[in-house]
Parts: sequence; structure tokens; C-alpha cells
Amino acid sequence: MRLGERLPSSVARADAATKAVAVVGLASVAAYLAVVLQRIGYPYELTYFEGSTVEVAGRVAAGQPLYGPPTTEYTPWPYPPLYFWLSGALAKVTGVDLTTMRVVSVAASIAVLVLLALIVRRAGGSTVAGIVAAGLYAATYRVSGAFADTARVDSLFLALLLAAVFVGMRARTWRGGMWLGAVLLLAFLTKQNALLVAAPMLLWLLVRRRSVGVGATATLGVGVVASTLVGNLLTDGWYARYVVEQLPTQSWSLRWLWAFWYEDLLVPFAVSAVVVVVAFVVRRIRPRSEPGGRYAWSEDYAYLAAGAVGMLAASWVARLHEGGYANVSMPAQAAVAGALGLLLAAWLRSGSVTATVAWVVAGLLAVQVVTMSLAHLDVVPSQQDRDAGDRFIATLRQLPGSVLVPTHPYYLRLAGLPTHASAIAIYDLSHAKDGPEYLSGVLPWSLDGVSAVVLDNATDVGLFGDALTRDFTLVTSTVVPDGVFLPVTDLPTHPALLYVRTTALTGR
Repeated sequence: MRLGERLPSSVARADAATKAVAVVGLASVAAYLAVVLQRIGYPYELTYFEGSTVEVAGRVAAGQPLYGPPTTEYTPWPYPPLYFWLSGALAKVTGVDLTTMRVVSVAASIAVLVLLALIVRRAGGSTVAGIVAAGLYAATYRVSGAFADTARVDSLFLALLLAAVFVGMRARTWRGGMWLGAVLLLAFLTKQNALLVAAPMLLWLLVRRRSVGVGATATLGVGVVASTLVGNLLTDGWYARYVVEQLPTQSWSLRWLWAFWYEDLLVPFAVSAVVVVVAFVVRRIRPRSEPGGRYAWSEDYAYLAAGAVGMLAASWVARLHEGGYANVSMPAQAAVAGALGLLLAAWLRSGSVTATVAWVVAGLLAVQVVTMSLAHLDVVPSQQDRDAGDRFIATLRQLPGSVLVPTHPYYLRLAGLPTHASAIAIYDLSHAKDGPEYLSGVLPWSLDGVSAVVLDNATDVGLFGDALTRDFTLVTSTVVPDGVFLPVTDLPTHPALLYVRTTALTGR
């Protein structure tokens, strides 16, 4: 009887400790949402080219084409259109600004957390493990550059990838395969390397669930080809030049062949990886047994492994691309968080969970979440940043005549002035194989009719040949004071150099 009396107590303690593991995951998600709520309404850039993407959505809202020959009025970005269609459609209702685009990204990032939890719960049979997987991914927010809530394609892309994974888990017929292919097509129309994620998933399905694989592959293949052909037809061939040709022909950074694996994955997830390895080695946990004493992963696990391989490949290739920032690792980090969640689910189902071990796991996961979160702590702009931005916009309004702010055309929109192409998009195109040829009629950037130019640094002077230094005077190199109004992530740069046409200063 004493043993019978102790057993419920020990089970209750283990259950309480297991709930503590879930609380860690929920706390991580709550911390992410708390940061997002402080950033979503900030009127200025959180990353140095965030504002440039607003101008793309603004073209959708205005009914203008997204792809065409580069000009100093507008040079397209090398991304498919879906994110900009969605944010542009919303902008017709709420207005063309950063907050509108961030709303799309924040909604997508929340969908990522929910989908990750659902995928782990369905495959692993554990709600707690699903919550932990979502929490681990939420904790990578700062590790991946704090891009999940910005006016960028990344969160929508990842949400569609995970939605495809979830649809594929449930698909058993060719109709289900067509739905999977349709969602993968939406992911491709958001970011091109969705095809790298799709490849191993579709290959596995073609071998193990042929009707699903055929339906998905056919739908995706037809959709990719048709969308490209229609895009080219509507833009005189410019769609493929940007979306298909531009990024693959740019240079590569071979350092990330190896640095990606330890900087973006191993180091951030080190604590939780150790927890899982120790649990499996010490407890010899197996996913499930089969007759004869053999052990095997479920079919869902095998399918998810294929999806994880694709996500790792997509992030790795993007990181190898010259200029790839930490945000491209978001799919890989979601895959690792999901894998750790599935392994945690296997441990929770193993029958070897004790209160002591569960409390240790909860504590170590808390350490993991905190160490990840400390990687980039200061990601919320200060009041000083906001005030400096307000003063800069007021300065733009006071400048005479036409004004150029090549790296931040969105700030001209805030000042009520005409906008122009983003110098970042022009630089990006210039590094593609045929980019210099396409830009031959665009650069040097004409200053005819321009009265003032605001640059971040002296490197951008080259955009204008010798016209800027010949016809303009550098009025100040601190139009925005040092140390404030800097993007809180990515490249720490802001408007600094103010050039005014010399004749406007002299009155001649």
C-alpha cells in the first residue's frame, strides 16, 4: 500500500515538472511577442533596407508593375511577388507604410509558431514537445537577426513552407498532393529557394506515397513554369531576369560552407542539443518498438526528415550567397527546433520521465532560451532614435527643390516628397551577371533638377560619377547625429552626408 500511495505522488511531481518544460516554451513565445509589440509601430527602419521594400508594396497599391527595366525612378528587387501582393493589398486599406508590411510578417511569424507546434504534436504525440519546439524557434529571433517581424519576405516564406509540410503529413491521395503542390507554389512565389525545400520532400513522397508525390510534383512544376512564362509575357522578359537569373549569378562567400553549421545552428542550439543527446544515451530512448525487438521511426518522422534536409539546404545555399545575412537561416533553425521537439516527444513518451530529470530539462531549456535571447539584446529602438528620425524627416521637408535619399527612399515618402529607386536594389542588380549591362543607361545617376542629396557614406558618391562633387557642396556629415537612428539589426547605417546644390547656397 505504501508503494501504491507513493506512486500517484511521484507521477504528480513528474507531471508538474513536465508542465514546467511547457512553461519555458510558452515564456519564450511570450518574450518574442512582447518585443514585436514594441517594434511593429516604429515608423522608421529596423533594418537598413526595410524601407526600400515599402516602395515595392506601394507600387502594388498604386496598380503599377513590379518588374521592368531598371530606372532611377524604380529598380525591382530579385524576389517573386507574393509578399508584395499581400502587403500591397493590405496597404490599399491601411496605407503604404512599414507598419502595414510588418503586420503581414508578424501574422506569418505567429503562424510559423503555431504550425511548428502542430507538426511536432501530430508526429510526436506530445503537446508539451510542440510548445517547446515553438519556444525554441521563437528564441532564435535575435540569433537570426531579428528579421521575423520586419517588412521582409522571410516569415511569410517560412510559414508557407511549414504549411506545406503540415499538408504533406496529412496527404494520402493525389488530391492531397495537389494541395501540397499548391502551397509549395505559394512558397516559391514568395522566395525562390522553396524549390530546394520541395525537392527532398517530393522525392520521398514519389517513393513512399506515389499518388501524393505525383500530384504535388505536377502541380508545383506546372505552377512554376506557368507563373514564370506569364510573368515574362507581362513584363517583356524582365520577370525572369530578376526572379530567376539575378541571384544565382552573383558571387558566393565560401566561408559559410562550414561556418553556417556551427555559427547558425550548433552554437545557438548547443544546450538543448546536449539535453537531447544525454537523454537518449543515458536512457536509451527509442521512438517505438516493432515485433522482434527492432525499432523504427514512424513514417511521419521520415517525411519530416526529408523536409528538414530541404530547409537546411535552402538556408545553407542562401548563406553561401554573398550578402546573405543571418535571417536566411530561419528555415534551418525552424527545422532544428522541430527536430529537438520530436526528440523531446520521444523522451516524454518513453516512460522514463521522472520529476527530477524533468526539472533539470526545464532548467536547461530555460538556460537555452535565455542565452539565445541575449545574442542580440537591444532590438527595440529607443525614444532617442524616434526623436532623431522625426528631426530628420523635418529636415527633408525643409530642403529646397527635389531631394534624393538613395539608400532610404521611404523617408522621402514620410516627408511628403517624391520617391525614387533604392540604391540597394541598384547595387544588388549590378552584382549580377548582366546587371551592369542593364544599368548602363541608369548609372551614373542623373542629378538634373535635383537640389539636395542625402547619403549614408562617401561610397555612395560613386553613384553619380563626378557630378555630385562638382556641382554640390557637402553641408554637413552629421545630418543625423552619430549613435542614434541606426537600424537595430543588420548594417548599422543611417543618413549622414547632406549635399546641397552649390548654386542654391550661393544664390547663383
